[in-house]
Amino acid sequence: MSEDEFAIYLDFIENECDAAIVAEKIIKLTSIPIEIDNHDIYLYCSIGICHHSHFTGDSEILLSNAQT
Repeated sequence: MSEDEFAIYLDFIENECDAAIVAEKIIKLTSIPIEIDNHDIYLYCSIGICHHSHFTGDSEILLSNAQT
C-alpha cells in the first residue's frame, strides 16, 4: 500500500452487502468538506471490498483482491 492508502479489517461483516453499507458510510463521512484557513478542502475516497469468510491465506492477496 502507498502512503495515501489504508485498509480496514471488519471482523463482524457477514456478507458483501454489509460491507457495501459500511463503505457507503465511509464515503459519505469523507465527502464532508474540511475548512482550513477559510478554505474548504474536499477529499476524494474510493473503496475496494474483498469479502472472505474464514480467510486463512496471505494478507497481501486479500489486499490485492480488494484493489481490483
